[in-house]
Amino acid sequence: MISETLKHIEKLNYTLLSNFIGIVVIALSAPLITLYYTSEQMGEYAIFVSIVALLSYISTAALDQVILAIPIGEEKKLPYFLGAFTVVNILLIFFLYPIIYFIDSTYGLSPYYYFIPLTTVFSSFLTLIQSYFVKLKEMKLFFFSNISSQSIRVLFFIYFGLTENLHGLVLSEIFSRLIPISLYILPLINRLFKNKGMTEFYNTFSNGFSILRENKEVIKKFVPSQLIESAQASLPLYYIGAIFGLESAGIYGLAQRLITVPIFLISRGLSDVLLREATELFTTKRQDFSQYIRNMHLFLFGLSSILFFVIFLASKPILEIFLPPNWLGIIPILPPMSLIIINRISMNPFFAMTIPLRKNLYKLLYELTGTVLILIIGGICYFEHLSFYSCVLMISAITLTLSSIFFYIIFGPYLFKLNDKHSPI
Repeated sequence: MISETLKHIEKLNYTLLSNFIGIVVIALSAPLITLYYTSEQMGEYAIFVSIVALLSYISTAALDQVILAIPIGEEKKLPYFLGAFTVVNILLIFFLYPIIYFIDSTYGLSPYYYFIPLTTVFSSFLTLIQSYFVKLKEMKLFFFSNISSQSIRVLFFIYFGLTENLHGLVLSEIFSRLIPISLYILPLINRLFKNKGMTEFYNTFSNGFSILRENKEVIKKFVPSQLIESAQASLPLYYIGAIFGLESAGIYGLAQRLITVPIFLISRGLSDVLLREATELFTTKRQDFSQYIRNMHLFLFGLSSILFFVIFLASKPILEIFLPPNWLGIIPILPPMSLIIINRISMNPFFAMTIPLRKNLYKLLYELTGTVLILIIGGICYFEHLSFYSCVLMISAITLTLSSIFFYIIFGPYLFKLNDKHSPI
C-alpha cells in the first residue's frame, strides 16, 4: 500500500513543485505590489481577473477536461481539440466585443474591459496547452509553463509599477499568458503532429466541429458546473466591493492573491493529474481505483492541513514586517480565508473525476448549492450590517462544510469500500 501511494505521489512531483514555486513567487511579490499599487487599483484588478476566470470556462468549453479523460487507445483524437478550441473562441470574440462596446457607449466602462476578450482567450489557451502536457505526460513542459507564467506576471507588475502605468496590473495579466503560449505552442505542435504532414494539421481545424458534436453532452454538463463554480468564487468579491467599498475589495483581492490564487493553481494542477490517472485506472484496473482514491485523499488532506496551520500561525508576524500600514487590514481575514486550503487541496481536485464516474449531476448540484448559500451570506452581511471579518468567516466556513458533505456523498462509497463494483451511482 505504501509503495503504491509513493508511486502515485511521485507522479504529482512536477505539479506540486511548480505550484510551490508559484506560491513563493506570489508571496514574495505581494510587498512589491502594495508599494506600487493602491488597494482601489487592486480591487479593480481583482474584479477584472474574476470576470476573465468566469469567461474562461466558456472559452475552454471543458475541452481541457475532455482531453484528460480521453480513454487509452483514442489518443489519435488529441490534435482535433485545437480545432474545436479555435472554433469556440472565434465565436466568443465576435460575441463579446459588441456587448462591451454597447455597454460602454450606454453606461461608460473602464478601458480595462476592452482587454477582457483577449485575456480570456489567452488564459484558456494556456490552460489547454497545460492539459495537453499532462495528458501526454510531458510534466517538465507543464512545470516550466506554470513557473514562467507566474514569474512573467510578477516581473511585469514591477515594471509597470515603476513606470506608473495605471493599466499595469491588467497588462501584466495579458503578458503572463501570451509569452508562455509563444514559448510552448511549438513544442506542443511538434509533439502532436510528429511524423504527420501539413494535411493532417489542416484537418485538425476541419475536425473541430466534429469534436464539439461528439462531446456535446460532456460540454453541456460540465461547462454550466464550471461557470457556477467560478461565479461562486467571484460573488464574495463583488458584494464585498458593493457593501464595504473598493478599498475592502482590494484588500480581499490581495488576500485572494496570497491564498486563493495559489491554492487554486495547486487544485487545478492536482485535478488534471488525478483525472488522467483515475481515468486510466477506472477503464483498465478498476480494482485499484478505490485504493487510489483513499491514498491520494489521505496524502492531500495531510498536505493541506500542514499548509493551513503554517499560514494560520505565520501570516501575521510576516505580513506586519513586509506590508505598508495601509495594507495591514488584510491580516485579520487571512486566518479564516486559509480554511479554503483544506477543501481546495484535499477535496475539490477529486470533483473532476465525476466525468469518468458519470456523476456530473452531483457536481452541478454542489456548485448550485454553494452559489445560493454565498448569495444568502451576502444578503445577511448587507441587511444585518455585519463586519468585513464576519462576512469572510461565514463564506469560508460554509464553503468548507459544503465541500466536505458533497465530497463524501460522491466518493464515500470508494473511500469506505461500499461500492466494490465501482458502478456509477
